[in-house]
Amino acid sequence: MTNHRRGVALILVLWIIVILGGVAAAVTAGSRTTSDVTANARARTIARYAAESGVVAAVATLQQRMEVAGDDAVKRRALLNAAD
Repeated sequence: MTNHRRGVALILVLWIIVILGGVAAAVTAGSRTTSDVTANARARTIARYAAESGVVAAVATLQQRMEVAGDDAVKRRALLNAAD
């Protein structure tokens, strides 16, 4: 009878280990997914601000060139057409 109880206890402990291993794997996968989402959000934020600063720099460059051209419409058109 004692050997039978030991066998049942061993099987029970092995199943508990398997279940805890599954829970640990699920927690690890969940934290990895959260980390990936955070990294993607950070990359999107950096890309957005880089794009916005590019637009601001382009507008500032065009405004500066237009000020240099003065009120001469021909010079302004030539500067805008040549702007790349």
